[in-house]
Amino acid sequence: MTYSDGRLIQMTVVSLVVLETLFVALSIHSLNHYLIINYFNPLALLKNVWSLDISYGIIASNVLIVHLSYAYRIYHVSGRKALIPIAVVIVALIHFSLGWVLVAVLFRLSSVEQIPGLPETLGKAILSSAAAIDITIASTLSYYLHKKRTGFKQTDKLINRLIKYTINNGILTR
Repeated sequence: MTYSDGRLIQMTVVSLVVLETLFVALSIHSLNHYLIINYFNPLALLKNVWSLDISYGIIASNVLIVHLSYAYRIYHVSGRKALIPIAVVIVALIHFSLGWVLVAVLFRLSSVEQIPGLPETLGKAILSSAAAIDITIASTLSYYLHKKRTGFKQTDKLINRLIKYTINNGILTR
């Protein structure tokens, strides 16, 4: 038995693997900076390290790809209705932009003490937009899956599992 994914899914998976690998490398660098190089130097914790700052943009890029994938899934499950997927894409692009704006703002700061203010506000906006998208995605997919029930026990059981998976997946991402 062979199984092959379409080009879009393959490109999505490859890009997510590359971004996750880059994120792990940046995390290792920041951990090395704080825990190894500056071992027993608590004042070093007050200084920004470039790899930690860039990681917020990498996370934003990763989340954008995932949300675009869900928007595509909603588009197909809804019978090609475009309103909600377009709204998800718009909010996902705002979330992505805010993530990279946060990176730019953090690069301008030399110390963690300067974070209250604009960076803190950007962080709250990023988390709020991500939560709004996740709730929209989970509720929309659940709604359309619920509408697809057939009355057959096995099929409805499978749809119930998919709805539970969708809700749990939305809860676990935040």
